[in-house]
Amino acid sequence: MDLSYLRLTTSEYSIAVITVLEYPSLRPVRVTVGYAEPPIPYIPGLLAFREAPAAYTAYQRLGEKPDLLIVDGHGRSHPRKAGIATHLGVALDTPSIGVAKKRLTGDPCTYNNLPALCLDDEPVAIIHQVTAKRRIYISVGHRVSLTTAYTLVKRMLKPRRTLPQPTYIADKLTKRAKQVDACKPPEPDIEKCETILLEEAERLA
Repeated sequence: MDLSYLRLTTSEYSIAVITVLEYPSLRPVRVTVGYAEPPIPYIPGLLAFREAPAAYTAYQRLGEKPDLLIVDGHGRSHPRKAGIATHLGVALDTPSIGVAKKRLTGDPCTYNNLPALCLDDEPVAIIHQVTAKRRIYISVGHRVSLTTAYTLVKRMLKPRRTLPQPTYIADKLTKRAKQVDACKPPEPDIEKCETILLEEAERLA
């Protein structure tokens, strides 16, 4: 799951995209989108309250509950140990993992001989170097161990890509959604939008 923002003349909308992939083939099988007007401005550490409403709407369109959510953002590696990946996992009662591109909090430490971040002496994220210049921070969201989160995310990384496939594709689709007329709020043609985005997801896979 990932999210972007579209500012119109008088309003700002958040657009959430969930890409459903089969595992272990990582073949895209469904794309859903959700929209909301952000209820609060951007406040560091409170991203979940800004982004969750659109994410909930996209999730409700899935129909069938997924086995796991991979969220672009932090889980336990958050000042309150409850970033957006934890927030969504708990609220939706779905196992979740956070994969973030930037460090938010935590001190360098090791976990199972891997570089990690610790908060209050608790390992909250594993740092994975995906390229010479890029790293990702893998953290527990909800109902997943840190070891399992790390193992699954590594399996979902493709060569020369800096994010696991679920969030890599969702990231691309949130940007594409802002360009497709059928996807544009305030009155999107959601079914047509999702069909177009699924075709794009298949191309990106």
